[in-house]
Amino acid sequence: MARVQAIYNMVGPQLAYNDPTDTPDRRTKEIFSKMDENKDGVLSKEEFVRGCMSDQFLYQMLTADQQAD
Repeated sequence: MARVQAIYNMVGPQLAYNDPTDTPDRRTKEIFSKMDENKDGVLSKEEFVRGCMSDQFLYQMLTADQQAD
């Protein structure tokens, strides 16, 4: 869950502009639920990676070139 929370913390301010009722807790639970493929309440490394790779927004955020000016 900490990884998903970290992702939310990186994009949270951008998401708030789209939905003023959005909260870190709600968004984290939503992302976690989508990534937890077998619905066991545990997000494995494999589920996390697949979840990030299948979500275009998360994928672009995680693969952004931080060194570009």
